[in-house]
Amino acid sequence: AKFTGADCTDIDVLPGWRDEKDLIGFYNDYSKTFHATPFLTSVYKSTYRTNTMNLIVMDEINNARVEKYFAPIINQINSDKKIIDIQSEIDDEKYPLNAPFGLLDCADNNWFIGVEVRDEGKYRIPEKVYGIATVVDVRVCKVDEKVDYVKPITVNYLSFIRAKKQALENAVLDKKELEFIDKLCAFMNEHFVSLDKDARENKYKNFLKMFYACGGDSKVGVNKYLYSLLTSYLDDSSIAVNKKDLKYLKSRLIVRSEEYRMQESIDMVDKMIERMAKD
Repeated sequence: AKFTGADCTDIDVLPGWRDEKDLIGFYNDYSKTFHATPFLTSVYKSTYRTNTMNLIVMDEINNARVEKYFAPIINQINSDKKIIDIQSEIDDEKYPLNAPFGLLDCADNNWFIGVEVRDEGKYRIPEKVYGIATVVDVRVCKVDEKVDYVKPITVNYLSFIRAKKQALENAVLDKKELEFIDKLCAFMNEHFVSLDKDARENKYKNFLKMFYACGGDSKVGVNKYLYSLLTSYLDDSSIAVNKKDLKYLKSRLIVRSEEYRMQESIDMVDKMIERMAKD
């Protein structure tokens, strides 16, 4: 965030969060004041800085049920306008300037980053939430200790959107790579978890286009996307999987391992097979 000149707010998700009031705040009838949370304050400030990227990092997002407390955003994620309704919580004479009638516009310059921790006692993130997110597993992120200093740059929101649009329009995807991903996704859809075909295709095509636009190798991109799928949908003890199906999936990955550098994905499948053996 500092490198690009974006605003950034860190939010600690607490185990006691139950609904959207824990996310956005509540109106105190006794004091006649609205207690806004850091989340709501950050979104509200972004309405004054519409050309600045606003990153909101939800730390330990699965400390509570994200599908409940984050519902106002999840349910509108694909809408042209995302409105946070605080109307019922505020005295009608005390609406904030940029939230007329208690309706706050959560504009597209707000980006939400959820940090999931997979420990006992944490909640499982539902498939519908994974379906609208792009998963990055920090366990496979490697940083060279001898990184040369790079002077920060300023990337405003409009410049970022133009660059993103150009990348999506100009990137050329390899038909063979897309066919390979589609077949594996179809296999996962049939044997492990239900994934919407159209949403799945749009997601992996956009992922690969952006990955290439950022200088990523196309072969590595295929592995990264498949690894994110495995991490999202299968790397959890609550998902019922068949050992035979996992071994078949591994065999398909091995066949293309050298071409697409699938070792990370293969290791993930091995991990699941080992876990089943222990159970």
